[in-house]
Amino acid sequence: MSFRLFLSILRARFGIVLITLLVSVGVAGALTYYAPRKYTGETFLLLSYKDENPVDSTLIPGQLSSSYLATQLDIIRSRRVALKVVAALHLDEAQGWKGAYKQYLQDATPEQRKLAPGIEDWIAGQMITNLTVTPQPNSSHVVSLQYVSSGAAESARIANAYAQAFLATTLELTVEPARRNAAWFDEQVKVLRKRLEAAQARVTELQVQKGIVALDEKLSAETLRLDDISKKLIEAQVATADARSRGYGENHPEMVRAMQSERALTIAMDQQRRNILALKGQRDELNARQSEMESEQQNYTATLQNYYKASFASQFVQTNISILSPAVAPTDPSSPDILLNMVGATVLGLILGLVAALGAEMINPRVQVRKEAA
Repeated sequence: MSFRLFLSILRARFGIVLITLLVSVGVAGALTYYAPRKYTGETFLLLSYKDENPVDSTLIPGQLSSSYLATQLDIIRSRRVALKVVAALHLDEAQGWKGAYKQYLQDATPEQRKLAPGIEDWIAGQMITNLTVTPQPNSSHVVSLQYVSSGAAESARIANAYAQAFLATTLELTVEPARRNAAWFDEQVKVLRKRLEAAQARVTELQVQKGIVALDEKLSAETLRLDDISKKLIEAQVATADARSRGYGENHPEMVRAMQSERALTIAMDQQRRNILALKGQRDELNARQSEMESEQQNYTATLQNYYKASFASQFVQTNISILSPAVAPTDPSSPDILLNMVGATVLGLILGLVAALGAEMINPRVQVRKEAA
């Protein structure tokens, strides 16, 4: 088919094209006019990759930022956040939602009704389908949260409730592990405190039983006394040897005094050595118990510090999420899109009109007859 023939067909069948176009536009206009209006409430959230917790402030590496963002988007879309919105706005008590849930149960089969969720879970599921969460294309930190509803004010109200529920959920996910850690450390502190007290009691018991007071000073004094006895013993041994060198017999008074003095000092020296060994044994035992006590003290102190850290983190009420701009009630509906519908209907009407004109020409070739008549 030549282009000139095509134009001739359009001129001959212009009425069909026009009628088809008008019908298409009219139908689209009627559907658009009677279609239920939908409004989109939109709020923007700022996701900071730096943890605002002063106890454990960390910065997420760049290679993990996309994973962090995807996780936050999943949290926003989660049923947990949706249930918080239902509870915060008391949607399970709203007549519109109650009526829709009742209709849902009526339309369900008996088996479906047995497995049907409660009204809160059902509303949460319906809300998730009306929620759209997308990161801004030119910013990796800003997220758009949109909620579609039949009412302008309702769409903004639910969008803002979603933002607040997301903040609360993020805080809970941060605080709950810290609370569990604090509870665990609290139990450990109690156990370690008892162990420390038992170790201290064993040290005190040993000191009381052995009468250990200033053991190191006492050991030093006894060592000095041993040295003094050792010197005197040497002097006594020299005196005995001197008496023998003079030819004194065993019964000579000088020899008797020298030998008695030597035997007494020898006995005193042996006794002093036993005393020092006993003191050293007590010191070693005391050192072992004190070392055990110090080890328990270190474990207790470290665990107590971790408990304080976890306890402080469990009471933290800040999050790294900020609401940049809350949603406001939109003035115009987001659907139906009148301009898009009319443009689409016009294009579709022209296409259908052209197809109808060509079909009519094929059935009844009016242009061909005119050409032969000429």
